[in-house]
Amino acid sequence: MYMKNKILKAAGFVVVCVAVGNFLYSHRHMESDWSLQADNKEQTNTESVSFPTHYERTVSDQLRFDVQVDAGGFSGEEAFQTVKASLSSVDAEAVYDCFIGENGTADPDVYDNYSDPEGNQTPITVYEGADFSLAVSAKDFSWSNSVMNYVLNSFYPDGSTEEYNAEQYSMEDDLAFLDRKAAWEQVKETMETLGLDMDGAVSRVTYSLDVETLAQEERCIDVYGNVAEEEKNPSWSEKDEGYYYFITQSWEGIPFYDETYLNQDELTNAPMEVYQTQEGIAQAYLRRWFQIEPQEQTEKLADFESIMDVLEEKYTGTLQTYPITVEQATLYLFAVNTGTEGVYTLEPVWVCTLVQEETAQGEEESRNRFCVPIHAVTAEEMFILEN
Repeated sequence: MYMKNKILKAAGFVVVCVAVGNFLYSHRHMESDWSLQADNKEQTNTESVSFPTHYERTVSDQLRFDVQVDAGGFSGEEAFQTVKASLSSVDAEAVYDCFIGENGTADPDVYDNYSDPEGNQTPITVYEGADFSLAVSAKDFSWSNSVMNYVLNSFYPDGSTEEYNAEQYSMEDDLAFLDRKAAWEQVKETMETLGLDMDGAVSRVTYSLDVETLAQEERCIDVYGNVAEEEKNPSWSEKDEGYYYFITQSWEGIPFYDETYLNQDELTNAPMEVYQTQEGIAQAYLRRWFQIEPQEQTEKLADFESIMDVLEEKYTGTLQTYPITVEQATLYLFAVNTGTEGVYTLEPVWVCTLVQEETAQGEEESRNRFCVPIHAVTAEEMFILEN
């Protein structure tokens, strides 16, 4: 189960950091020098560019463009201001005071062999109480209380699993205890007390987990696949319902991509997740957060036609059995390591989602989705981000 696995990983002090070194080595001859090109661009380029919301083009029976385009809040009317970033440090004392301070006390256990989301070995401090769990390191933390024991049996936002049911919950409705706007402001204020800059924070998607749907969707299965009725919530109430946020940062309206490598483009891929009830934050999960340092240099983003031309050139004339449709292009910022420890550049990248419809005689049609990253300035495929 997607959400349970996240908490178990944090509590068990295992965070998987996916390495792209082998892939990078094998593709070294294919990589462009986009980073050097960006460094050599003129200091200021104010020429504007605009992006469509939908783009269509039919190249052949094997390649078609029917693209929903999402440039976030970036209009293209001004040049993109470049930016560097460094990972934010977590105020461990503030995290403890925020989440445990009102819930009693707990003795810490310190483990030195924790691997953080960037793959660095660092100590982690863990507090376990009768009805809560907190793990906090220098850059990340995980908090949950007993409410989540039941909520996570009812909410499955991972679309790749059989249990997926997020479509049963509203992404727009207000809950009785607080309207969405005021609730979001409370979340930002809380996170700022932990030393995190929330000025550019955006919730990519916020689900309203109402008590009726929580009770209806509850599923408790034991390790043998049997229904475990005894694990169900004996008394669902409005105290259990809340807003579930998938939060990332943004710069000039462009959201940050959660990973250091390219995965599927899902709204639920986010470095921060929060579950907020009328009694406060029942779960908070932070993987990484950045401090932003704007630079003087500006860059002109390539026109969208040039981005699509990259895909046309890549897939035209190739030996492919099944047709491909380009169906989505979303503009993101990827944190790319500069080579200086802890310093990253934020590179604008179009994440293009393609679907290949695979059919065989006598078999049901299957749809294989995959993503291709294209640098939004140089209009070149970024192999360094591919896994």
